[in-house]
Amino acid sequence: MKQAKRKFIRTALFAVGVLLAALLTVINVTGFTMAGTDADRLLDRLTGNHGSFAADAPTGTRFSPEGDRFGPMGPTSPEMEKSLRFFTVAFDDAGNAETVAFELSAVSESDAVSWARSLLSGDRGWTKGTYRYRVYRFGDRTYVSVIDQGRELTPVYRILVISACGFFAAMLLSFLVLRLAADQFLGPVEEADRKQKQFIARAESDLQAPVASIAASNESLERQLGENEHTKNIAHQTRKLSRLVGKLGTLTLFDEGDLNRRETDLSDLLTKALDRAREKYAARPLTVSAAIPAGVSLNADAAYLEKALWELCDNTLKFAVSQAHVELTAAEGRVTILFTNDTTLKPGSYEAAFDRFIRLPNADALPGVGLGLSLVRDIVAAHNGRVTAAVKENRFTLKVTL
Repeated sequence: MKQAKRKFIRTALFAVGVLLAALLTVINVTGFTMAGTDADRLLDRLTGNHGSFAADAPTGTRFSPEGDRFGPMGPTSPEMEKSLRFFTVAFDDAGNAETVAFELSAVSESDAVSWARSLLSGDRGWTKGTYRYRVYRFGDRTYVSVIDQGRELTPVYRILVISACGFFAAMLLSFLVLRLAADQFLGPVEEADRKQKQFIARAESDLQAPVASIAASNESLERQLGENEHTKNIAHQTRKLSRLVGKLGTLTLFDEGDLNRRETDLSDLLTKALDRAREKYAARPLTVSAAIPAGVSLNADAAYLEKALWELCDNTLKFAVSQAHVELTAAEGRVTILFTNDTTLKPGSYEAAFDRFIRLPNADALPGVGLGLSLVRDIVAAHNGRVTAAVKENRFTLKVTL
C-alpha cells in the first residue's frame, strides 16, 4: 500500500504540474507575444515616417486617434512620440551612415551607428534582450530603427518570475495536501488490501498443517503398503499445495520496506534461474536462447530477486510453443530484461496477467493458480521497477525494468 500511496502522489503531482505548466506557459507566451506585437506597431509608425516622428517627415502610417483600438493608450498613442526611446540610422549603398533620429540615453550616437550597422544583415527581431529592431528600405537608402522596450518588457519578465515562483510554491503545497489526503483517499483501498492480506495469512496458516499431515500420512501408507499410482498422485498434489501455500505467504511481504538490499550479481542470478528452468522443461522440444552479459549488478534483495527471476523464466518456458528467449541489457543506470516466447495469444496488452489468481487463456491446460506473475510484480515494484506484458507478432514478451 505504501507503493500505491507513492504512486498516487506522483501521478497527482504530475497531473497538477502539467496543468500548471501549460497554463503559465500560455500566459507568459501571450505576454511576450503581445509585447512583440506592440513593438512592431511602433516600428510600423517609424517605418511609415522614414524612421522619425518629426512633423515634416513623409507621412505613411501616422497616428490617427479615431483608428486606434486602444484609444488614448497603447503603441499608437500620441504620448508615445514623447516617451519612446529609439534611434534610426540610414545607410546609403556605399555604406555611409546618417542618423535620422536619436532619442536614446543608453548608448552614444556613434555606438548606435555601429549597433545599427551590425543589424543590416537581418530583417526584424530582438537585439540585446529588450530592444526591437527593423531593417527597411526607402528609395536608395536602407534604414535601421531600434526601439527600447525595456519598460514594456519589465512587467512581462516580472510575470515570468512570479509564474516560476508560483509554480514551485503550488507544487510544494500540492505535495503537502496530497500527502495529507492520501490516507483519506486510499483508506477504503488500504482497508480492503489489509483484509485480503489478513485472509491470505490465515489461509496460509490454516493450510500448512493439513498439507503437512496429508504428506506425512501418505509417506506412512507408502512404507506400509508400498508406492502405487494413488500415493504418487497424493505426493504430487501435496507438493503443489505446499508450493502454493509458500507463495501465498510471500504475497504479503512487500509493503513493509524491509528488503535486505546489497550489491547483487544480476547476470549470475538470471543465468542460474534460466538453467534451472531449462532442466525443468528439458523433456519438451523447446529452442531456448539467451543473451546475458556477465558482470551486470544491481542493488537489490538477492533472495526476492531470485524468486522473481525464477518465476519469469519458468513462465516463459512453460507457455512457449516452441521457442523462448531471454535478454539482459544495461544502459544509463537502468537494467532491462526481456523474456520472450512464441504464443497463440492474440496481439495486445496483457497487464491482467499480473493480477492475483488471474490466468490467461493459454494457461487453462497447464498447472498453476495465477500467483507467479503477481509475485513478480510485487517484487519488482518493491525494487522501484516496472514489469509489463504484451503480445506482438505471435510473441509474448515480459519486460522488466529495474
